[in-house]
Amino acid sequence: FFHDFAVAFTKLQERGMDPVPACPHVPAPWAEIREELKPLVAKDPPLLLRLSWQDAATWDAKTHTGGPHACMRHVQGESQHKDNAGLEAARAALRSIEQKYPDVPVADIWSLAAVVAIEAMGGPAVTWKPGRTDHPPHKQCPSGRLPAATSGPAQLRTTFQRMGLADREIVALSGGHTVGRCHRGVSGFDGAWTDNPT
Repeated sequence: FFHDFAVAFTKLQERGMDPVPACPHVPAPWAEIREELKPLVAKDPPLLLRLSWQDAATWDAKTHTGGPHACMRHVQGESQHKDNAGLEAARAALRSIEQKYPDVPVADIWSLAAVVAIEAMGGPAVTWKPGRTDHPPHKQCPSGRLPAATSGPAQLRTTFQRMGLADREIVALSGGHTVGRCHRGVSGFDGAWTDNPT
């Protein structure tokens, strides 16, 4: 599972990245940032994975809107969407890194934190590269782009195909629900998504 998940997650995380960024990114000490993320991520790897997933899964391949651009960092908009409930804790956990490296895109920090989280949970090394851009408030997505917790196969296909992903990737990415657990106060659901959570 983890191999297929890692491949699909890498593909999703690179949606919406410009092949040639509009402005060159300031070189960042990625190895240093990765090491500093490890103790922060270790406190709740599934939550950091969810933050990055929710950020990226708004991508629309037809309109080239949404994607991993850290729009939840804005006070209003995506941060207030029902689907993103409970993610303030994840954003707060990474704030010290964002403040220490103000020239590094927040979207890259969130994405790298998810990669570190996958590895912390025993998953494989995930191919990762920087280059995401942080979008301003007016580029935020409307609510409803993320799959609902009660989505059936048809709705999952519609949602993931909007992102340009195939059935195998739907299955792999949906497997992310095997890590962590639900919290009634956040999602309305309680407990693990599976009978055999990781």
